[in-house]
Amino acid sequence: MPTHSLILDGIWGRPWRFEPLRAALADRVGPAEIFPYDSSGTPTLESLAATLIDRIRAIGEPVNLIGYSMGGLVVRTACLLAPDLPVRRAALLNAPHGGSILAWLLPMPGVRQLRPNSELLRRLKVQPWNIPTLVVSNPLDTIIVPPRNTRWEIPTGSNAVCSVPIHVWPIFSTGLREQIVRFIGGEQVNRE
Repeated sequence: MPTHSLILDGIWGRPWRFEPLRAALADRVGPAEIFPYDSSGTPTLESLAATLIDRIRAIGEPVNLIGYSMGGLVVRTACLLAPDLPVRRAALLNAPHGGSILAWLLPMPGVRQLRPNSELLRRLKVQPWNIPTLVVSNPLDTIIVPPRNTRWEIPTGSNAVCSVPIHVWPIFSTGLREQIVRFIGGEQVNRE
């Protein structure tokens, strides 16, 4: 049965770069859209998550969520605020699950929430998570510092490792794109 997928870019995103992933999901999984949101770092992640929650409820059926970088935390925050959201599967790509010390460089409210040990990250750390999830982490990430903060160990998770030291690599890698589409389509993926 086809399912709707929503793709969320990261901070200061350029959503057009997700068009190849969107097209592959639309072709093989079902309707797919690049979810537009204010990725400037100014709004809090809770306010961004509220917008995502509204969109999911408007779709009215289970959805797949793909979140890159900050978009991954928007996905997790939406599920924290609305644990009853009908999320079928999720893929979180190079998300700063443990924060990034680079977030100390900017004072915007959303960016402050990306700092290690922020109040939001502490809440997300203890959040129950039962959604089948593909976690793409990068042990060499140059934006999420330290890069180990892209890891998120969960019982419902499959893991893929991006060992290219470029934070945006999951967006452009055809191999990772294929893993994401296969996982969202229902296949179990586990390469580590």
